Amino acid sequence: MKSKFRPILAPALLALLAAGCDGNVRWRHPAPDEALLRQMLSDINGFHVTGHGGREDNTLLSPERARAILARQQVPDEGTPPFQFTEVSGRVITIRGYGQFIPAGDLSRPRRRHLYHYRGELTHAAYALRHMAPAVCDLRLYTKPQALEFTWIDGSAGHGVTQAMEFDGELSADCHYVETEGNGSPIRYDILQGYQPYARKRGRVLSIKMF
Repeated sequence: MKSKFRPILAPALLALLAAGCDGNVRWRHPAPDEALLRQMLSDINGFHVTGHGGREDNTLLSPERARAILARQQVPDEGTPPFQFTEVSGRVITIRGYGQFIPAGDLSRPRRRHLYHYRGELTHAAYALRHMAPAVCDLRLYTKPQALEFTWIDGSAGHGVTQAMEFDGELSADCHYVETEGNGSPIRYDILQGYQPYARKRGRVLSIKMF
């Protein structure tokens, strides 16, 4: 008897799910329109400091100190928060900043600090969650890389060797809803992120967070 009903079980469950979630679930999100894309590019343009929980908090670091770090006039310490200067010119996105990461596979190892510079031309955008999400605002930007450099920072010795690295150009635009009285909850985009493959081991791609 089980084999008799098995072929119709999956379609029946899908139909039930669709009926129960009618009006609340999209099977596929539409492509973001040009107005939303322009808003997002306007939001991310400028200076951003990453605070606790990955949210932007520009009170943690001054733009002057950030520029001095990027110019290699100052060396960031362990307490320096990640930051970035993002410039949008037409469809070209340029990001210069500082970040830290914990080496993959060993949380006990010290964080590696680095400066980075990325430039890429925007080709298209899509929602991060494309299926079955009632509300979503996270966007993925797909860019054609034009430049990417990392400079590893080695403690008190200052700045290390600059390395050019491969990157597929996929960036994530973080967002949150801004509560406003009587006007609903508009979306605000703040920080761009990307993931940089830097090594292959046993067939698994290891990644570091760009910023």
